Amino acid sequence: MRKTRLLIFAFFALIFISSCTSFEEGSYLSLRSVESRINGAWTLETALINDLPDDSLFNEESQYILNFGEQSVFEMQCYRNGELTYSKNGSWQYNPDNRHISYMLTGDSLCQDYYVTRLTNSEMWLVLERSNQIRTESSVEKRYIKQ
Repeated sequence: MRKTRLLIFAFFALIFISSCTSFEEGSYLSLRSVESRINGAWTLETALINDLPDDSLFNEESQYILNFGEQSVFEMQCYRNGELTYSKNGSWQYNPDNRHISYMLTGDSLCQDYYVTRLTNSEMWLVLERSNQIRTESSVEKRYIKQ
């Protein structure tokens, strides 16, 4: 009986320790992996430049839906006036060592690289990475919500 309790305790302790993350803005505990929290369709909720809301960036990018799928499948959809105007496919990856998420569209040589500051089941905050510096003088932060 004692061994069973010890094994159960060890199991839950292992889950707790492996679920802790160190994102700047939380979430500190989740039973879902980072990749499973990223998977899904995301829409822009807020765009910030130097920690201040930026309406022009929001208006430009709020028309996009970012779809992060299983096995690194990525799709960007653009909607104007409620209609899908175009869709582009590509791939994405998450690097747990430096908490970066990046995606590249097929046929595009530019890779979008972001530093993840917050990731929950319904929120994802990304800071645009420039020259391997986080929060440079002109930091761009995009806050997404899951659809």
